[in-house]
Amino acid sequence: MRQALHDPAFQARHRRDPRAFCRRRQLTFARVLLLLLQKGAQGLAGRLASFFGQLAAAGEAAQPVTVSAWCQARAKLLHTALIELNVQAVLGSFYGPANAAQVQRWGGYRLSAIDGSVGQLPTSAALGAHFGWVQPSNQSGPCGARQVQARLSVCYDVLNGLVLDGRLARADCAEHRVGALHLEALGPGDLVITDRGYCNLEWFWRVRQVGADFVCRVPRRWHARADELFARDEAGVSLPLELGANGRQRRAWAQAGLGVAPGARLRLRLVSVRLATGELEVLATSLRDRRAHPAPAFGEVYGWRWGVEGFYGGLKGWLELENFSGQSLEAVRQDFYAGLLVSNVAAVLSAPAQAALRAGDAGRRQPARVNRAQSFGAVKRQAWELFYSEAPAEEVLAQLTQLLLRTPVAQRRGRAAPRRRAPSASRSLRHARYKKKHAF
Repeated sequence: MRQALHDPAFQARHRRDPRAFCRRRQLTFARVLLLLLQKGAQGLAGRLASFFGQLAAAGEAAQPVTVSAWCQARAKLLHTALIELNVQAVLGSFYGPANAAQVQRWGGYRLSAIDGSVGQLPTSAALGAHFGWVQPSNQSGPCGARQVQARLSVCYDVLNGLVLDGRLARADCAEHRVGALHLEALGPGDLVITDRGYCNLEWFWRVRQVGADFVCRVPRRWHARADELFARDEAGVSLPLELGANGRQRRAWAQAGLGVAPGARLRLRLVSVRLATGELEVLATSLRDRRAHPAPAFGEVYGWRWGVEGFYGGLKGWLELENFSGQSLEAVRQDFYAGLLVSNVAAVLSAPAQAALRAGDAGRRQPARVNRAQSFGAVKRQAWELFYSEAPAEEVLAQLTQLLLRTPVAQRRGRAAPRRRAPSASRSLRHARYKKKHAF
C-alpha cells in the first residue's frame, strides 16, 4: 500500500481528471485517500485539524485546510483506488503463494459466504435518481417522507475474515442478481455458502460455471425431493437430485449472460441438518461425494455463514457505514469501499495478535480473540504510520500487535439467545444516536 500511494501511475489511474493532484497542495492524492480511511464519528473540521496536526508532529510540511477544500479534493479521487488497493495489496498478498500456509480452509476449500443487506443512504436527488426512492409505511399507511436505500452485497471469506468482493446496487435488485457479480472473484477451490434467497437453478449454474461449488439453504416447497426430507424430520439424510432447464429458462438466462446447453442437467445433493434450536434444515450442495463430505459436516459449514452477518454488523456499527460523509454518488462509493478496505486490513494485521492469544488459551476459562472494534480503531488512528510514512514497518506492526494483545475479548462458545424481531424505526434511531459504539 505504501508503494501504491507513492506511485504516480497508480495515482494517474484513479483521478477524475488528468490535471488533478498535479500541483503541490496540502490535500495530495495520498492524504485524501488516508482521510477517507479515517472516517468516523468526529466532525469533519475536527478530523481535518487532527490529521494535519499529526502530520506536523511527524515533521511533514502541513497546514490545516477548510472543509470546502476537502470536499473539492475528494471529488477528484475515484473510488476505484480503494478497490485496487484491496485486491492487489491486501488480497493479493494474503492469498499469494508465500502466505498459503496461513490461509484457513475447510477440506481444501475457501469458504465464501455471499449475502446482501439494505443500507440507508443520504436523501439527495442524485442518489435517488441512481438507486431509486423508497416510501416507508406504518400502520396508518404510506408515510410522507421518502428514503434512498441501496443493496449492499459482499462475498466474505468466513474463516479468514476478508471481503473478497463488494457491490452497491439498487435496493429493489434481487440478491442473487447482485451476487452473480461476485463470482468474478471466485473459481475452483471456492465453496460458496448462501441463504434461501439464492436458492434457484440459475444461481447454481452460475456458481458451477466458474468452477466453484456451493452450499445453499433450501426453502420449503422449492422441490418435492426437498419437501420429502422436511417431512421425514431426520438429520443426516442425503438425497441425489438432478435438475434441467426448459427452453424459456435458457433464453432468459442467455439474455442475462448465462449460457446453458439444451439438455444439460445439473447434478446436486440434498442434505438434512439439525440446528441447535432443534429445527431441521435442508441444504443443496454440489459436493456429491458422501465419503469425502458426510452429511453431518454440513451443519458446521452452513453455521459459518453467520460470519457475513457479523461483518455487516461491524460495517454498519463500528465503521458507521450509514453515516456517510457526503451526498454524491462518488462519496457513497468512497465510504463503502473504504469501509471494506479498513475491515480487510484490520483482519490481516490482527492475525499475529490472534495467534498469540490462541497460544495462551490454555490458561483461560474462555478462549480469547482480538477486539474487532479496537482493531478497526487502531488501523484508522495509525493509517499515516502504516500506509504512508517511512517508519519501519516492523516497528509499527509490533506496536499494533501489543495494543491488540492488551484488549482481548472472551469468546464464549455455544452461547445463544432467541432471535428478536426487527426493531421499530424509532428504536433503531435511538440505538444509533445514544447506544452504538463507534471505532474512530
